[in-house]
Amino acid sequence: MVKFRNVTAKVIAAALPVAVAITFAGGAQAQGAPVAAPAAIVQTAAAPIETAPAVVEVAPVVEVAPVAAAVELQDIATNPDAQDHDPVHNGIAAGAGIGAAAGAVMGAIAGLGILSIPGALGGALNGALWGTVIGALVGVLRPDVVPQVLP
Repeated sequence: MVKFRNVTAKVIAAALPVAVAITFAGGAQAQGAPVAAPAAIVQTAAAPIETAPAVVEVAPVVEVAPVAAAVELQDIATNPDAQDHDPVHNGIAAGAGIGAAAGAVMGAIAGLGILSIPGALGGALNGALWGTVIGALVGVLRPDVVPQVLP
């Protein structure tokens, strides 16, 4: 009888270096032989082509109101003078930080005793990932509630 002990941890431990390598290497890119340029196609005309003078009609000038005049500008919580004032980026940073902290606390509580350290590490990673996704969504959907986190 085959026993599967710690299969999930072993699969994650085996897949993590591969995922990191793919991430930092730029993904899988095809490295094949160089492609030759297509040959030019030349056709000769049987008779000379006559060109007729082009007739261009000019439309009357219509004044258009700027689109920005109709849009009401709203204040956002980020500082526009900062180096990175994008609400999505600030939401990602804030969400990852809050998620990692909350996940570490919950993982440490769940692990109690000697397992509190691995529990805190796993909880921090999981919380940071979810916090990043949630922070990005908040930055996209509600940019007015994202505080300035990045310098």
